[in-house]
Amino acid sequence: MPFGNILAAVFFLAMAVAALTSLIPMIEVGVRNLMDAGWERPRAAKFVIVAGLLLGIPSAYSLNFLDNQD
Repeated sequence: MPFGNILAAVFFLAMAVAALTSLIPMIEVGVRNLMDAGWERPRAAKFVIVAGLLLGIPSAYSLNFLDNQD
């Protein structure tokens, strides 16, 4: 297929951008709830991002971590 490598790279780049842009509204829900509780936006955003990263470590470390969630 002509330009297959370029097309594949553009496709996966677009998928990565789509994944990141869909993550923003999920973070915003937590930030908005903390702001409603009286937190300032920068502090709430940092807390939600760090908490998400820390809570995601077990599933990133072990593929069997969420096997019982089906």
